[in-house]
Amino acid sequence: MSEQKYDVFQVVDMIGTERFQGVFTKSDLSKIMDGALYRKPFLGETGIQPEWINPLIDLVQIEEE
Repeated sequence: MSEQKYDVFQVVDMIGTERFQGVFTKSDLSKIMDGALYRKPFLGETGIQPEWINPLIDLVQIEEE
């Protein structure tokens, strides 16, 4: 089974978004700008840190065909 793919939308202002070019997996997003858009859950100094998605983006799942 392959990893879920997402369209990524950047929040431009209070009434709109702008689509990033391309389709990304969460693994792809975690590598962009050292996790500035998405971080997978990890074990930190204070315990397990949850998944984090930058509030300035919106991930929309792409339906598998």
